[in-house]
Order: sequence, then structure tokens, then C-alpha cells
Amino acid sequence: CKEVTDASTQLDLIYSRSRQEFVDAARASEISRLHNEDVHSLRSSMTSLSSNSNNAKKTCLIVEQDADACRSLKRLAKAHGYSVVSVTTAEDGIRLLKLRMWLVCFIDNNPNLIVTFRDWEHKTRSIKQGNVYVISDTSHPLNGFDGLLSKPVSAAKASQILEDCEVGKSETTFNIVSVPTR
Repeated sequence: CKEVTDASTQLDLIYSRSRQEFVDAARASEISRLHNEDVHSLRSSMTSLSSNSNNAKKTCLIVEQDADACRSLKRLAKAHGYSVVSVTTAEDGIRLLKLRMWLVCFIDNNPNLIVTFRDWEHKTRSIKQGNVYVISDTSHPLNGFDGLLSKPVSAAKASQILEDCEVGKSETTFNIVSVPTR
């Protein structure tokens, strides 16, 4: 999806350009073609990342189709000082997961998404994406995820996850994985 690729490119600009250059590039980009809510979310997270270096590593990706769960998670993550990017489709989620290392990811119960991502990750990355939590109606975490956040989303549980990831209490943050040799 070109829109997600364009948005991903914009996130990369945060690390390579000064804030003014980034703002100029964002204004000139094709980001206006995204849905209004996604544009607002991406712009606010990009501005937050570029304006406060302490928040540069406090990034949260939400891949969730349920609007209520997505809204509550966004609100909680922002209250904890995270820059949040949210999408509703698995394809967009995979693209954003491949783009960068996120401090924490909340992903709708989609086994194909995490299997596809973990397969790609094993082949191409030397560092494993940690802190990937499944949002699910089930009570058992799926393979490839680091934990479970049950629906309806518990504010207390989500807040605890966000706090643990922020201070590095999570055991799964950025684990080294083997890289196949060619």
C-alpha cells in the first residue's frame, strides 16, 4: 500500500533530518491522501518524535480493527508519553513492523500477520522485535507474541505493559536472534 510506504518513509525522516527539514518534507509529501484519522495520528507522532528526543524511543504501534479498543489503547499510550501510530489492516501492520523497531506493539488476533512478520524478521534482522502483544478474546497468547491483552481492553493491564516497556522491565525487548548465513 503506497500510503503506508509513504508514511513509513516519513517516520524514517525523523532520524535523518532536523525538525525544520522534517516539517518541510511532511508538508510537501503525499500524506494528505491518507485517511484523516491516520494523518492526524501520523503527524502528531512524527512531530512528537522530532521535537522531543526523550520520546524518540517511546513508540507504540497499534494494529487493531476494533475502533473502541484502538481508541482506548491510543489514549493510554499517549498518556504514558508514547508516540502512537495505528492502522487497521494486517498489510499495513506488517509494513510498519518491518520499517522500524517499536518499543511496544499491540496487534489484533491475526496469526497470519505475526507469522509473516516473524518469518521475514528471521531472514532479515539481527535484532528481534520485542514487546509484541496480541489483543484477543482468547485467554492464551499465540506463538510469536510476547503477551496477551484480553478484550475488552483493560486499562490497568495496558498501562502496566506500557510502563514495563518504558523502563525496560520487559524481558523480551529487542532480543538478539540468529541471522542465516548465505
